[in-house]
Amino acid sequence: MKSFLNGWKRFFILIISSLFLYSCFVDNDEIMTLPPRQPGDPQIFLLENSVYSYQSYFNLETNEVTASNEKTSWDLAFECSDTANHILINPATKARLIKLNKTFEEVTSLTGIAPESWAWDNSDGELSKTAVGNWLDFSKVPPKAIENTFVLDKGYDESGNRLGYKKFELIGFENNSYKIRFADLNGNNEYTANIPKENNVNFIAFSFNNGGEILNLEPDNNNWQILFSQYTGKTPDDYGHMVDYFVQGVLLNRDGIQAVVDTIHSFAEIDYELAQTFNYSSKMDTIGHMWKTVSINMETYESTYICDTNRIQIIKTPNNIYYKLRFLDYYNRDGQKGYPSFEYQKL
Repeated sequence: MKSFLNGWKRFFILIISSLFLYSCFVDNDEIMTLPPRQPGDPQIFLLENSVYSYQSYFNLETNEVTASNEKTSWDLAFECSDTANHILINPATKARLIKLNKTFEEVTSLTGIAPESWAWDNSDGELSKTAVGNWLDFSKVPPKAIENTFVLDKGYDESGNRLGYKKFELIGFENNSYKIRFADLNGNNEYTANIPKENNVNFIAFSFNNGGEILNLEPDNNNWQILFSQYTGKTPDDYGHMVDYFVQGVLLNRDGIQAVVDTIHSFAEIDYELAQTFNYSSKMDTIGHMWKTVSINMETYESTYICDTNRIQIIKTPNNIYYKLRFLDYYNRDGQKGYPSFEYQKL
C-alpha cells in the first residue's frame, strides 16, 4: 500500500512540474514576441535659410538644421579621414580650379590659361575625380607634395558678384596636418597655413580671407544626413544631353548615407518592407535637384519652380534606418524662392 501511494505521489509531482515548465515556456514566448514595427510620425519642415545664400545640414532623426553657413564663407575643404588626404573646392559658389605645371612665382596672371582647362569637383562625391586630384607622392616617406601651382576662381556670391582669384601650392602633409602657401595672382598677400585634421567630420573648411581661416562648418558625421546647397551638377539640355549646370539641390552625407528615388509608388504606399527592396546609391547627388522643374515666362523672363510630389526619395542610414521624403514647395511664406519645404517620415 505504501509503495502504491509513493507511486502516485511521484506521478503527481511529475504532472505539476510539467505544467510549471510549460507555463514558463509560454511566458518566455510571450516575452520574446516583438511588437509590430511602428513608423515615425510624418514631419513637415520649411528651410529657413535660402539655398541661394546658405548651406544647411539637416538631421532627419531630430528634425532640425544642425549647422548652416554662408555659402561664400569657405574656399577649400581638407579631408579628415585617417586613410586619405583629398581636397575639395567650394561647389556652392561655382568655384573652379586649374592645375599648372609652373612654380608659385611663375604664376602671376590668367594669361595663357585656356577656358576648357578649368575643372570642378564631381557632384556625385567621387573623390578620385576632384579638381585638385592626386597631389601627394606616396613613394616618399613621409609623402611629398607633387610640385604644381593651382589657381582658384572663387566663383560668385549670391548676387552674382565675382569673388576673385587666388593661387596656392600644397607644400605637404605631416603630423596629421596639411600645409599650404597662397597669395593673390600678382604675389601680394602671401601667407602659409597649417590645417590639422579634425575628428568625427568628413572635411575641415578653409578660407583664404584674413590671411587664412580654419573653419569648423560641417557638423559631426552622425549629426546630419542631407545637405541643402548649390553646386555644379548635371542637367539635360534641350536635346537631352547632360551638361554642367549650376543648380540648387540636396547632397548626401558621404559617411555611409545612401538614397534611391522612386517615381512608381505613392508616398503613402512606401513602407519599411518596401524600402528594404530598393537598390540604394551612395552617390552624393542621388537626391540632387530634379525634384523640381522650372518654367520660364518668355514675356517677363520670370521663372516659376514646381516641386514633383510624386518623386519620392528614400534615405538609408548605416544603421539600416529608412526615411521617405518628398518635396512640397520651393517658396517660403513670402513667396521667395529657394526655401524648400518637404514632408518626410521614418519607416
